[in-house]
Amino acid sequence: MNSRKTKKDESCNAMAPQPITPACFKIIEIAMLPTVDAPVKNLVASSQLLHVVLNEEDDFVYTVYIRISKKIKAGTDSIISLTLYDADKYGIRINNLEAWGGLMGPDYDYYERGNLDIFSGRGSCLTGSVCKMNLTSDGTGPGHGWYPNYVEVTVTGIHKECNQQNFEVEQWIATDHSPYELTFIKNLCKKKKFDENLPVFNEDPSNIPDIAI
Repeated sequence: MNSRKTKKDESCNAMAPQPITPACFKIIEIAMLPTVDAPVKNLVASSQLLHVVLNEEDDFVYTVYIRISKKIKAGTDSIISLTLYDADKYGIRINNLEAWGGLMGPDYDYYERGNLDIFSGRGSCLTGSVCKMNLTSDGTGPGHGWYPNYVEVTVTGIHKECNQQNFEVEQWIATDHSPYELTFIKNLCKKKKFDENLPVFNEDPSNIPDIAI
């Protein structure tokens, strides 16, 4: 028997880069993701997490793909934070992407040249689609310079349409390469006047220090 695909199914499956698993997860797949209360290595049992997900419908699942350039020295050893905003002036800050939701395995070296790094976890709901990001490096480590090609964010939740935004970067995030900045901001919010003084939800474990934005 052939199942009939809905427009929502088709649009969700088309959003995630291939051959990566689509980012519009079913509930049982959400159960395998890290929560904002625990890094990947400290996951609770899947059945417990599934129970939490089903009873906290205000949470969204955020999946972040970061493609790193193949340029020489494009990789970094620094801690990377990501703040996402919607057009209604709300934001969610992830102070340490790797600790919050790294999915590449315990021995994987994140943010290195040529990588496609994937992070995913639960976070507070925003009021609309993500349309602005702040990508920040703390500048630490022996090789702090970093050159991402793009950041792609997919957001979904229970009974919610999934949505996706691609933020092109294509520049150095470093103090020793132009434009000599450790923060990259991309604003694609076109419909509403954007206020820089935005409320931000801190979605990180208490043991991860804040990174000033």
